[in-house]
Amino acid sequence: GKGVQPATVDRAKDEIFVIAGGAADDGTRNAAALALAHVAAWLPDDTRAALIEQLGELSPDAGVDAEEREARSLTLSALARTRPELVLATHASVTLNGLVRASKDDGINSRVAAARGLARIACASALQSGASCAYLPKLLPVLGKLLRDETADVRAAAAGATHRLCMEHVDAVGPHLGAFVTQLADVACGDRSKDARYYADRALRSALRIFD
Repeated sequence: GKGVQPATVDRAKDEIFVIAGGAADDGTRNAAALALAHVAAWLPDDTRAALIEQLGELSPDAGVDAEEREARSLTLSALARTRPELVLATHASVTLNGLVRASKDDGINSRVAAARGLARIACASALQSGASCAYLPKLLPVLGKLLRDETADVRAAAAGATHRLCMEHVDAVGPHLGAFVTQLADVACGDRSKDARYYADRALRSALRIFD
């Protein structure tokens, strides 16, 4: 609101970043990640860009432990889901690269966050550009890989995210069906997760224009 001052926002960014990375439970980590995503929208462009670049540093070789990598992945995903237009306008490349790294992380919650964040950016980009969207050729193969993840929660998240994308932007995803339809069919027909099967089936019906 009108009373938000730059110094207050910057201090909130630093304090929430520490809380998110050091949270002892999933609820606190998720809440901190969402709060940090909202704070990021109030930052100057250069400060926000530096934050997103830091969030995208997910390599264990950089000294980032598993809990902090998860917090960073969750924050990138939350930013993509709450402010996709802002991400696309000024921070698309670094955010997408960070989410792609998150999709390969050892942490289950990081990969779930990646699926949801990537799909939300894909939806926003498809809304702006339709089938000519420049990001779908990169995003959809990543979602396809997540549909074959070893963990049911990740497959269910990827199927749910793909369902939304196919339902809302079927014309945009049409040229890219080869990147994920086979994986969707495998999940829909034989996955152990009921949720994954349901959302994969719904996504397939939308993508292939099969109506009840």
